[in-house]
Amino acid sequence: MINKSLVAIVLATTTVLGFENKATPAPIRITNTPTTDEGPRDMFGDWIVYESNENGYGIFLQNINTQEKRNLTNYFAEGGWIDGNYMGLESIVSGSYSHISLYNIQDNSFSDLTPNVDRNQFGVGISEGKVFWVDGQEENMGSLVVYDIASGNRQTYPEFNDSTLKIEGQIKPLAYSKDKVAFQALKYLPDTDTFVYSLNVFDLNTRTKETILEDSNSILGMGFDGDYLSYIRETETDYDIFLYNLKDNTTQKINQNSKNNFDLDMAGNMLVWNGWTSSNNRDIYYYDINEGIEKVLALPGSQELPIVWDNVIAYGDNLGGAYDVFVNRLSVPEPSSLLLGVGAGLLGLLSHGVSKAHTHK
Repeated sequence: MINKSLVAIVLATTTVLGFENKATPAPIRITNTPTTDEGPRDMFGDWIVYESNENGYGIFLQNINTQEKRNLTNYFAEGGWIDGNYMGLESIVSGSYSHISLYNIQDNSFSDLTPNVDRNQFGVGISEGKVFWVDGQEENMGSLVVYDIASGNRQTYPEFNDSTLKIEGQIKPLAYSKDKVAFQALKYLPDTDTFVYSLNVFDLNTRTKETILEDSNSILGMGFDGDYLSYIRETETDYDIFLYNLKDNTTQKINQNSKNNFDLDMAGNMLVWNGWTSSNNRDIYYYDINEGIEKVLALPGSQELPIVWDNVIAYGDNLGGAYDVFVNRLSVPEPSSLLLGVGAGLLGLLSHGVSKAHTHK
């Protein structure tokens, strides 16, 4: 028989941690800087990466559970994408060309993966133990480079380069999953002297590119994980979210709202994005591929830049005037499950330290 007093203690503890009840967990504030804006970049396990204009501009790393905070850069940097114990960054660390850096979270150390470059390196991403980017021999295009973190080996794919394409992406132009790299691009059509938007997948094993979509309408953001490629596409009335299945080459629209949808992120079977309302407020929507149902995270105010990992969504919220970073867990264990975990420490409820592939946008 379950001790009711113990149940009460457990449930009270979940309230302290920000979980009001098992159906509607409350937001947990990660940052609290009333005069500066913060926006989340990426999340993996207990760690969240966010950008901030605190003391100028920089990339910060913070532990959700311990609140340990690290100021990684005091300058603007692209990337900040995290996978396991590592983070990939793109920034100008010396000279006038952008470099690709690898940050080791455990050792709190940086290494420059492109120390002797004479051209821009861009589009950095990190997933499944690999860092990948474009060696920019041309404007917004070049060879694909894939660096294996464990072995230190790198492989260059000149076949990735296409003179008719220019890499185009709102936030994350490249995404990696199962030896394939998805990317957005503008394709030049010489017959009409115009550009169209294209969504492509490059296979590392066959060194060939497959075009998934070409459209005169905008493609604004994508996610890639497992056998699914998600993307935002402009339609006649608004911007909608689509999901492409690489196994059977089928596409489906997944959002049911009639709003303009932006800022797409994807991890595993979870998708999350912003939906803009007519009053210019932004709400957070999410979609579990296994469930096939669009849901909204009902919150006051206006949210931006949502990201997802496991069953946790992080986002920026302007409740205090400036944007701070918050996290919401989409589900909380049942009380009986919580009781079983008391000995393991209730303060670890937000911990997701399980190693798994995490592909981004």
